[in-house]
Amino acid sequence: MSNNSLISRIEAELSSVRTGKSSATSLAEAIRGNGSALEGMPYPLITEMENLAMDLDTAIWADEEGLLPELVTVLK
Repeated sequence: MSNNSLISRIEAELSSVRTGKSSATSLAEAIRGNGSALEGMPYPLITEMENLAMDLDTAIWADEEGLLPELVTVLK
């Protein structure tokens, strides 16, 4: 699959989360799954993508604990 297709999948999932049609969990999964399949990614960008997915996980856990998640901050 081409890098453009993988990036489009991530972007589509991000758009779905922003409109409330999808969850942060599915976005974290899309970032991990599609991001890890990107070809020619320098290591700093791979690390940045994993950090973003972990930030989403943290927001999800906060929400599950009844705390206000920082999802808006993560999505910026």
